[in-house]
Amino acid sequence: MNGAEAADLVRSYWQRWARRDKAGALALISDDIHYELFVGQEVLPFGGDADGKAAASDRLQSILDVFDTVRFEGEVVRVQGCFVHGRVDYVFRHKVTGDEIDGVLRQVIEVRDGRIVSWREYTDVEKVRAFMRLVAHSANRP
Repeated sequence: MNGAEAADLVRSYWQRWARRDKAGALALISDDIHYELFVGQEVLPFGGDADGKAAASDRLQSILDVFDTVRFEGEVVRVQGCFVHGRVDYVFRHKVTGDEIDGVLRQVIEVRDGRIVSWREYTDVEKVRAFMRLVAHSANRP
């Protein structure tokens, strides 16, 4: 798979995820995917590392359970061999409180043999931490 094909596969993943098409997104990842979200599980229950498609599926479902997707627009920044570097502008709405968080995710996605085999996602951890404290406070108020 060349760099252009890898970039197209990642774009397809982003489009499917933007539509909340979990099954379609999972169809593009390998069975032995390694997923890293550089936010600890003490901040987000779906943060940290996960290995394998089943674990990735659980993480994706956790996101769908907690947030609605308002915007999720990915852009390929560069391709280096089998690595696609991306930037995703997002807005997620917390289902319980209706509060929204927006920002930019940076991703480094490795593609081999027509599937995503590793996923590293970088975000503003302190912004996410503050937002999760806000929604925890709001969710517990009458």
